[in-house]
Amino acid sequence: MLTGVFRDRTRQRIGHAPADVLAHLLRSRSLKPHRFDRNASIGPFLVAHACVERGLVVELREGPRPCSPRELNRRTLLQELGYTLVWISPRELLAHPDRALAHIRQALR
Repeated sequence: MLTGVFRDRTRQRIGHAPADVLAHLLRSRSLKPHRFDRNASIGPFLVAHACVERGLVVELREGPRPCSPRELNRRTLLQELGYTLVWISPRELLAHPDRALAHIRQALR
């Protein structure tokens, strides 16, 4: 019998972690010719995925949560630099990756 920690580590290793699924979707042919950089540096911030040519930042975020002053400052600065932020729920991504991909495609327009 496998412990929960071992199962989680195995799942991450074979690429079923939400971050790996998102990275795979952003490299998919359906988003060509747009290119996403992983762990991109924008201003003083590090973002999960950025399409610099279209000014789009895609990050995983679990549900609505209160915004801290630091997060509000980060969001405001990224928007002032011309970036649009898209947050995708890890649960939604794993359950319906096609919806997440459609949401990203729409944001690229």
